[in-house]
Amino acid sequence: MAGAAGRVPRGREVLTFASRFGALVVAMGAALAVVAPQPALAGEDPPIVVTPGPDGIGTVVTQPGKPGRPPESGAGTPCGAECQAAAAACAQQGFIGCASTTLGAPTPGQLAIVAYGRLPLPTPAVRRSPSEALRYQGLPYSYVNLWTWYWTEPGTFRTVSQTVTAGGVSATVTARPVELRFDPGDGNPAVTCPGPGRPWRQADGNSAPESGCGYRYRHVSSSGPVTATVSTVWRVTWVGNNGTSGSLPLLMTQASDRLNVIQTQTVNP
Repeated sequence: MAGAAGRVPRGREVLTFASRFGALVVAMGAALAVVAPQPALAGEDPPIVVTPGPDGIGTVVTQPGKPGRPPESGAGTPCGAECQAAAAACAQQGFIGCASTTLGAPTPGQLAIVAYGRLPLPTPAVRRSPSEALRYQGLPYSYVNLWTWYWTEPGTFRTVSQTVTAGGVSATVTARPVELRFDPGDGNPAVTCPGPGRPWRQADGNSAPESGCGYRYRHVSSSGPVTATVSTVWRVTWVGNNGTSGSLPLLMTQASDRLNVIQTQTVNP
């Protein structure tokens, strides 16, 4: 990765960082999976699929998106006592090259990269109609040609933030959920809706969900259960304490389970 050899290159907010826990650095993207079953949002790159853990999402990126103003100067300038203190704080946050005597204080864009990897994103809760608590041959099920509603708990579809501070410089990264996606697992494209959806009610009958969070299976799963996946897409931005700002790659959290697709007349034992 660029910048790993000793210092942040002049004129660029580029950073290679290693987590103080060691688990955030992933060689050749082994834990940084980018999947693209379909475009996430029109005109944007597909999201990075992440698995949240106790220390965040563990995702490494090497640049902080498009800043709202030119990068701050300072890399390569003489490093006085205040700068050295900032560099020490920078090193504690996991940066490589912070101890250089010619390295300026970390920029908000660099700290935004650290905060990005520590975002406490929730995983969507798998909720469907018929209820995932019902079973046919030991697995949840849905009916062919009827609407399958899907949704997630509102608490998993909320804005989350993370702030990192080093040497008087800080950056706050904010992730906002913008899309709930349902991959039916039957070979057809995923369907999406802009919110968390809502639970199906008896009065809804077989109507299509007004939220758009619904799908109709067209064939029974005669060859075995399908694996359905519910995903949340997150738009991520950052802002520094000096007014700089920018964006970071889209993220996606997801949860999957298996289900049978059956005829409506099938009796559930």
